[in-house]
Amino acid sequence: MNPQSDKSIVSILGLTQVIAFFVVSFSVPTIFNSYHRYLELFSHFRFQYFVFSLLCTVLFLIYKNYKSAALMALVFSLNSIYVLPWYVNLEEGRGDNAVSSLKIIHSNVNTANESYKKVIALIKEENPDIVLLQEASALWVNQLASIEKTYPYKKANPRADNFGIAIFSKYPFESIEEIYSGVVDIPSLKVDLMLGGQKITLISTHPVPPISADFYRSRNAQLKQIAAIVKTIQNPVILIGDLNVSMWSSDYDELEKTTALVNARKGFGILPTWPTMLPIAMIPIDHCLLSSEFKVDNIKLGKDIDSDHLPLVLTLSLNLIRKRDF
Repeated sequence: MNPQSDKSIVSILGLTQVIAFFVVSFSVPTIFNSYHRYLELFSHFRFQYFVFSLLCTVLFLIYKNYKSAALMALVFSLNSIYVLPWYVNLEEGRGDNAVSSLKIIHSNVNTANESYKKVIALIKEENPDIVLLQEASALWVNQLASIEKTYPYKKANPRADNFGIAIFSKYPFESIEEIYSGVVDIPSLKVDLMLGGQKITLISTHPVPPISADFYRSRNAQLKQIAAIVKTIQNPVILIGDLNVSMWSSDYDELEKTTALVNARKGFGILPTWPTMLPIAMIPIDHCLLSSEFKVDNIKLGKDIDSDHLPLVLTLSLNLIRKRDF
């Protein structure tokens, strides 16, 4: 082997060792993310740890660094436990008991984004029954006035900050309520509507991002507040929004356990939604959680609308034979 090849091997091995160091340093401690908000913050990159631990394992094997390969294989196995189950769904299909279907677009449009036509085009292409927008400013609500002929039932609470919210629906609202977080006073929407002769409840919420200790506590307080509301609802429930948390956070686990809701992603993969400007770092923080009366016929990422989030497009069916069990 010539000297140039030796240098190439050294550089590749060196880079692999650096990557491996960071993967081990972040992915292993974040198992204990309930102990500190910094650990919780880095727990959201579990899919990246999964991919890079596999890459490091392969590269170490190629260059016969077997001890390092064995270590990274263990780290890969650890991350697989968190990632691979999202690609498997053992639940039965839609079945004969479905009474109706519902298609939803959820999108954090980004207050500063001005690509209104792209959102309108997405809505026209997908033709959902309900459109939910977060970070909806007054300008966003005004620009989407053209869809109101198709979606005559609307409730909007536009804001100049990043916490405006709006819903457009083909179905009339039985009732609609604004819910405010007691910590930072930002609105969520709780909507009752009829689907296939059955009243269902849809809650859309958008907690603050956990970028500081106060915001971390505020996000968790809002999630707990919404969870407490869900527990009081007897109807089939849909909880949807930019929750600013991934499935690998202990705070997210608490939300699922408290509400008995299930993430619509189950069986469809990770579907990362944010940040679009940095694809290698994208994580799943936009979620739709469902009570057991709902089945997911499909969930996918919508087209890029120039927001920092990708939309979620869901098709659900309502099956009244299935009931929640808290």
